[in-house]
Amino acid sequence: MKLTVLILLTFLNSVFLSSQEKPPDSLSVEQSLILRFNILVRPGISLEKQLLEYSTIFIELYFSFTIDIDSRKMSSVDIGFGLEPRYYFSIEERRQRGKVTDEYSGSYVGFPLWIGFKYDQILIGPAYGFQNKIGSSGFWNIGLGYGFIQHFEIKEFGLIGYFKIGFTIL
Repeated sequence: MKLTVLILLTFLNSVFLSSQEKPPDSLSVEQSLILRFNILVRPGISLEKQLLEYSTIFIELYFSFTIDIDSRKMSSVDIGFGLEPRYYFSIEERRQRGKVTDEYSGSYVGFPLWIGFKYDQILIGPAYGFQNKIGSSGFWNIGLGYGFIQHFEIKEFGLIGYFKIGFTIL
């Protein structure tokens, strides 16, 4: 098991590092609209639309699963909605260094709002994130922030985090 995890991490690391470099003749302008399918950690579909030069609006519809540890069976499925305005602040620096900048690859600050319908969940707050391409149609996205969290009757402030891997559809 440990060997499998080590091999997977080594492979993903090499893919992420090689996806950073871009041939000098293929430096392109970002697309104004991108549709993606998220396969890990929270499956769903997302849309990112360019609003201004470095600003986008990110919208997603996702599914989350709850697994009962004792029975090792899926106990529930929740459908949620996410909305996040983003500002990409590292695009020009990445272009100057010859790094990938298309399909909104780079560091961003955002203000995510996620609403889970079945369990009355709300998460909202500022976040810092990084998104990048994997090969020609893959992507990964990671973010971390601090904000308001509501789950049933519990309301508190805490860490907000996300990690996504998927494929660009459009």
